[in-house]
Order: sequence, then C-alpha cells, then structure tokens
Amino acid sequence: MFPIKLFGEKTKSLGPTFAGYSIGVVSLGIAALLCYDIYSAEKELAKRTEMMLSGMVRLVETAVENDMAQGNMAKVEGILSAVSKLDQIERIFITDPKGRPRLYAGPHPAPRPVPEDIIRETVGTGKPVSRIYPNEDNTGYNVEIYHPIKDEKSCRVCHQDPEKIRGLLVLHVHADWMLSAVKKARIKLMSAGLAVLALLAAVIFWLTKRRITLPLRRLRNLAAKIASGDYTTRANVKTPDELGDLSESLDIMADSVQKHSEIQNILNGLLRLSLEDVPLKQLLESSLNKILTASWLAIEAKGAIFLTDEKTNSLKMAASAGLGEFVIKTCAEVPAGRCLCGRALLSGEPVFKPHVDGDHENSYAEMTDHGHYIIPITADGRVYGVITVYLKAGYLRSGYDIAFLSAVADILAGAIHRKELSNHLFLKDLLTKALNAGGDKTAFKALIDDICKVTGWPVGEVWLPDNDKLYLYRASSCHAAEHRFKTFCDQSGDFRFRKGEGLPGRVWESKESAWVQDVTKEADFLRKTIALSCGIKAAVAVPIQLNGEVAAVLNFFIAEAKPADEELVNFLSAAAGQMGLILQQNLLSEQLVQAQKMETVGNLAGGIAHDFNNILGAISGYTEFLIKDLKDMPQQLADALEVRKAAERAAALTRQLLTFSRKNTAVKRILNLNDAIKGLSPMLKQITGENIKLEIAYPKNIPLIKMDPIHLEQVVMNLVVNARDAMPAGGAITIKTGETGFTSATAPAGLEAGKYATLSVSDTGTGMSEEVKKSIFEPFFTTKPPGKGTGLGLSVVHGIIKQNNALITVDTVLNKGTTFTIYLPAASDGETAAAPESRGQVSDLKGSETILIAEDDEASRSVLLRVLKEHGYNVLAAANAGEALALAENHTGEIQLLLTDIRMPGKNGAELAEEMLKSRPAIRLLYMTGYADPELLEGHSIDDELLLHKPLEYLLMLGRIRELLDKKNI
Repeated sequence: MFPIKLFGEKTKSLGPTFAGYSIGVVSLGIAALLCYDIYSAEKELAKRTEMMLSGMVRLVETAVENDMAQGNMAKVEGILSAVSKLDQIERIFITDPKGRPRLYAGPHPAPRPVPEDIIRETVGTGKPVSRIYPNEDNTGYNVEIYHPIKDEKSCRVCHQDPEKIRGLLVLHVHADWMLSAVKKARIKLMSAGLAVLALLAAVIFWLTKRRITLPLRRLRNLAAKIASGDYTTRANVKTPDELGDLSESLDIMADSVQKHSEIQNILNGLLRLSLEDVPLKQLLESSLNKILTASWLAIEAKGAIFLTDEKTNSLKMAASAGLGEFVIKTCAEVPAGRCLCGRALLSGEPVFKPHVDGDHENSYAEMTDHGHYIIPITADGRVYGVITVYLKAGYLRSGYDIAFLSAVADILAGAIHRKELSNHLFLKDLLTKALNAGGDKTAFKALIDDICKVTGWPVGEVWLPDNDKLYLYRASSCHAAEHRFKTFCDQSGDFRFRKGEGLPGRVWESKESAWVQDVTKEADFLRKTIALSCGIKAAVAVPIQLNGEVAAVLNFFIAEAKPADEELVNFLSAAAGQMGLILQQNLLSEQLVQAQKMETVGNLAGGIAHDFNNILGAISGYTEFLIKDLKDMPQQLADALEVRKAAERAAALTRQLLTFSRKNTAVKRILNLNDAIKGLSPMLKQITGENIKLEIAYPKNIPLIKMDPIHLEQVVMNLVVNARDAMPAGGAITIKTGETGFTSATAPAGLEAGKYATLSVSDTGTGMSEEVKKSIFEPFFTTKPPGKGTGLGLSVVHGIIKQNNALITVDTVLNKGTTFTIYLPAASDGETAAAPESRGQVSDLKGSETILIAEDDEASRSVLLRVLKEHGYNVLAAANAGEALALAENHTGEIQLLLTDIRMPGKNGAELAEEMLKSRPAIRLLYMTGYADPELLEGHSIDDELLLHKPLEYLLMLGRIRELLDKKNI
C-alpha cells in the first residue's frame, strides 16, 4: 500500500498488517458474539424448561405423595392424562427407578425405556436432566425432561439415597414456544452485538488513520524535504511499532545529513578564510564565529581561541565570543597546566568536561554550571594554541564532535603556520637589508620603511638614547606622501624625551611595548597639538634591546583610532627582536675587529718588547759597569745615572706594552690590597700635586688577593694619573678599598660567584661622553693633546684586569666626574701575604760553580758573561739550544745551573731544559724572558721563582742564582 525506502532498502507494506489486525479483531468479535448467542440460547432454554418443570414437578409430587403413595394409581393416571392434553405437552409418563415406563398418558405409542446414561445421571444424583432433539418429522424440536420422583417419607432423613427414588417423571415437551422466546432474545442480542461491532469498526478505522495514515504522510513529507535539502524538519512519530522505528531512522538520518552539511559548510568557510590575506586576529575571530554556528553541538554560543606564548609558556586569548568582560579579563592569560585550557596546552590532547569541577580553576561567584570542549591547535608536535567551546551542563562526549573540532584546529594550525612563515620571510628579508645597510642608522631607516609598507601605517620613527643616556632623540623617520604626515614628521624632529616622558620615553623606561588608541585623548602625549592638526590618532611603540638595555624605540602612527592589535604588536616586537640581533651582530663584529686589532698590536708589541728588552738589558748592564768605574768622576757618573734612569723609563714603557698585549708573564703573589695602597701613597701624593686633594679609605679585614705586585702598581698609578689629567684646574681623587660577594644569580657578566676585594678610583673631573667611554680601553686612544699621553694607560689597566680574571666598570657623567671600580677575586682560604723580596748583599752573591748560559742576543750574552765572571762563577756561553747541548756534552766537569732565555731560534729554553735534565738530572734551572709567549710555554710548567723578566735586574738575578745553588746543600 505505502512502500517506503529507507537507506536504500524497501520495507514491507504496513497497510495489510494493520488490515489483518482489523479483520482479526472483527472476526474475534463475531465469533465471541456467536458463542455468546449459543450460550444465551441455552441459558434461556434452560430457564424456561426450569419454569415448566417446576409446575409439573409440584403436580406430580403432590399426586405421588398423596395418591401414588396410597396406591391410588387411577388418580395419578388421570393427572398424567390431563397434563398430556396440554398443547405444549407431547407425552408424559412415569417410570420405575430403572427407567421402565409404569404409567403413560397421551395419544402416542408407549414410550421406550429411559436410556441408562440418563438413569445414572438422574437416579444416581437425584437431580433432573433435560435433553433437546429434533421431532420425528424434523419440523421442530422436542424437549425431554427427566425428573426423579422421591419417597418423601423415606427421604426426610437423607434426600440423597438413590434407593428411595420411586421413579422418574418423563415429559416430552414441544420446544417451539420456548425457542420463539429464545429467538427474540437472540435477535436483541445480535442487534446489540452488531452495534458493538460497528462501533468497534469505527474505532479501528480511526486508529488506523491516526496510527498509520497520518504518520505515513508525515514520513512521506519528511522524505521529500530531505530530498530537497531541508534537514531541519523531523517526523516525530513516537509509536512502538514499525512506523516508530522508521520515523526514528529518518530523524537520525536527517540529523546526520544536517551535521555533515553544516560541518562541510563550516570547514569550507574556514578554508577560504585561511587563504585570505587578513590579520591573524580577524581570521581567528571569524573562525570562532563560524564554529559557533554548529547548532547540533549544543553550545551556548560562547567560546574562545587562545594562542601560545612560548616565551612565558602560557596561553593568551586571541579571540572570544559571548564571554563577559570578567571572563575575558580573568582568562586573558592562562599559564600552562592551569585550568582546562592550560592542561590541554601541556598535554596536547583534547579535554572534555560535562560540568564545572575542580579542574576549572579560573572561576567566579556568578558562574553557572556548564561543560567544555578544549581542542589543541597542533602541527608537527607544536601546540600553537587551543579552541574552547562552551557546552550545556551534562552534555555527553561525542567522538563526532571531537573529530569536527580537531579538523577545525588543523585548519587554524595551517593558517597560523603560514602567517608565521610569511612574517619570518619578511623578517629574514629585513635582516638581509639591514646587514647590507652599511651602519646602524641606515639599517633603522630601512627597517621602518619596510614596516610602514607592510602594515600600512603611514608614519614611522626611530628614537635613540643620546651618548649620556639622558634623553631620546629622533634618529630617523618615514612618512606617506600626504602633506599632513610630512608636517607631523617635520615638527616632531626637535623633540627630546627623558625616561617616562611621552610614548617613546615610557617604552624606554618600561622596556615593554605600548599602544595608544587615540593620542589626542592622552594627557601626557607631548605632541598632542601637532597630532590634532595633522589628524594623527592611534600609535604603537616597541623597544629594541641590546644586552638588556633599550638601544632604540620604534614608534608608528596612523590617522584613525584603533584598539590594541596584539598581532601587530607581536609582529613589531619580532621585527625589533631581529633588529636587536642585527645590532648585537654588529657589536660583536666591532668587538671582533677590535680584538683582532689589539691582537695584532699585541703581537707587534711583544716582538718589539723582546728585542727592546735585550737592548735595554745591555744598556743597563754596561751602565752599571760605568757607574762602578766612574765613582771618582762626578760629571761622568751623573751622566751614567741619567742613562740608567732613561733605561728604567724605557723598561717601564716596555712592561706597559707587554701588559697591554697580555704577553708579559705575571709573577703572582698573595697581597694585602690595603698594604699595597699604603705603600704607594707617598708616590701617589707626589704624582697628584698640590692642587688635587687625595683621599684614601681602606677598611679593615678585606680579602687578600693573588696578583703580580708590579701589575697592581701599574693599575693604581695609571688610574690616578688618568684622574689627575681629568682635573687640570684641581679637584679631588678618592681611592677606596672594600669587599663584596656575588652568587651565581647576581654575578656580573664575566665574573664567577664568590668573594671579591674592590678597588675604586673616583675623581671630580670633566667626565666622559658615551662615545669617549666606548673607546677608553682601546690602545693608543687618548683625548689628551699631542705629547701629553701615549694612549696606553687604560689599555694596560684593562689588560691586567683581564689577566687576573677581574672586572673593571666605569661610571661617568659629563662635568661631574668618573669612577673606575675594580673587582679582584679573593685569594683561597689559608693563603698568606708574601714577604717583600730581598735582593741580598753583594757579598752574598758570589760563587765558584759552573753556569751554562743559553742566550741568542749577543749583547745580552756578553753582559751576563761579564757579570757572572766578576762574581766568581765559571761560565759557559751558548747562542742557542744546540750549542748549549754540545757544550754540556763536551764539558767533563759538573754544571750546576742552566741560565736560559725562553725565546730562542730552534728549540726554546723550556725544551732545552728538558733535554739537559736527561743527561744532567741534578742541574738547576733558571729562565729569562723578554715576554713569555703562551704558545712557547704550552706543555711546560715553570714556577714563578724560576723566571726572570728582562731587562734583568742583575742583583736580583745573582740573588736568585745563589738561592738555587744553595738548595743542594740543604
């Protein structure tokens, strides 16, 4: 009747099923009615038989009791004859207890005996029995009634005794008069039954229409709407039968198709959005709104998208919908691991909650119960952010939902990655341009030009700190072609901002980006008047940092009020970070060039010092010879003494060159810094002069240090001379010692954690500009007029400080003075200060032992040979290691000491000493050096007391020789 296809399969027709039900119900009704009719007819017949029987029984019982019991059988027969004449009676007779007829009345032949089954049923039970059967001509029915006749006298004791039954009264009655009454009753009964069946048929028809026809019509209409693309209509047939099942199946199919259609529309829309060139914030907001159109998700039109901030390991809200201000503020930043979103960031897995529970840590008093889906936005193992949507409380988790939201997350991950890649390519191009710009300021100009082109912001500025870091000045700017933007740039060029002033000053002070939605409404925007006249509105500024300090501030403007755009700020910050890397690279390049320059100068100085020290050694030696020989010639002696002074000054200059180039080998000793300063104070007072006040403050119990005393003297002398020269009109110099300590967290760059002794030298002089401050430690750099300085003083100080793993800092303010502070590592616990070195008496310096000299400089070798021979020693002299080994091999006697220069052609002094010890293990070793090149000493260990520095102090050399030779007798 109504065949319906569902999912491609044809179902059975529902019409015959319900028709069969209806026919069955009607058939059952008719059958029941017929059964009831037969039952009613029998009941009516029995009723009328009982009525007639009651009368007959009363007559017969009376006759039996009164006449038959007295043997008056004629009277009984008369009664029977009278009864038989009744129209309704066809025959009447009486039988004995065994059913044999005894008395008979009527026109018909004598009756047959009563059947045995009736005898058993009546006589055995004492109850009447009736039978209905067709009459002899088959024109109707007769009724036979068999009634027991009892002996009342004998039955008064027990009416159930069959032996007391006198016989049976048998009546043959015409049934027509009784059946007519039954027929009337049956007609009434059938009429009522048919009426009931008609009503039942009407009810069945109504139910059929309600339960079959209307639902089928609904299902047909639903199928037509689904075919036309309308998936919102539902059949809603709720019946416990095939139609209900079919309706439920169609509704499920419609739901599924609707979900699929919505998902496809949403995903297609998101794909189109992801390919558009729109800001990321706009993309995320539009994407979130599309997600919230999924009606089947049972969401409350509330949700948010967060992006990962890898620097802080947290989520930051990038887009939201339907959320109140309190929620937006509370969830603006969510640390990894906190609340549901933070847990999804940490695990990278979807999170589902049907209700608010303890994991929902970001909560508030007015919050109602709800659920959440949180889906991470991931790609290649990286979590870019999360999507969170709100659900009705008690919502059931669905893999279908998670699959849909995960597909959305994949699209967003791809879009975010492409945005980052685009920015990366721009920044990479920016880096290339800046590196080829030919200077920091040119690189800044290229940077803001490109940013203005990419972002569409018409005005860009670069603000730099001045040399003294007192204010910001504008180093560069760019603007669009419109005249008003040019006017704004022109009128802004003369502005200066101190820390905290204006937008650039605020960024300089806070070291953080800043956004102003409308500068004309800002009270502290110093260029408000210019902005009003030129139509400038929104502004953004970001810092460029170098080594923890703000090296520049980038400032951009646009002619419309705009709320903060986090995506733009992030982009500008990334560009500023790249520029910071460029500045760092430029700085490192400058430092590398400087280091290479100093290395070159150091190598030159070392080479010069080696040869010059040999020359000075010869000059000093021969000068000492002259001084001894000119004791009686005052004028010549004075000249010789002047030559010695000149040689000493030249030696001091050579030491400065070696210290600056770090080629001088230090002889470190444990020193008390306070004692060292006290010992230098008389000389320092002579250096400073009368118009400069010298103050020295040294607290007690400061840590001991390990340092070459000569180096410490050079540091202090150079700093004091530098301070004196900065105060030509007089002033004050303050020298302070002290102590401090650093942990691994507080130690400045270049220093390790531990205890330090401090030395500071302050002056009230002219101070320095930032440009000068950057160059003060460069070799040969000086601000003094020609002939007043060599430019090596502070370079020497810097070299000594680096050699001692110490740190020097400079604080200076123009026209207010300068302070140099030095941090010297404390000596190890248990070490004590060394006693002053004794040069000994001349009489103690003589000897008779054999000494082998290895010295490649002929003049130095000649002086050494003469000095040693004059003091009684037997001397063998060689110009190099090969000659020294040959002399030692050919010498038959004992050689007590080897005095060798370290730097020689061929084998150096250390290698010579190792070879000599193989053949003469008892020989003593003493080394000389103009400077100790680390490469020459690599792999060799030479104690400080075995090393003499050129130009040699001959008395010190003789004393050291004597100490070594005398040790063998201990």
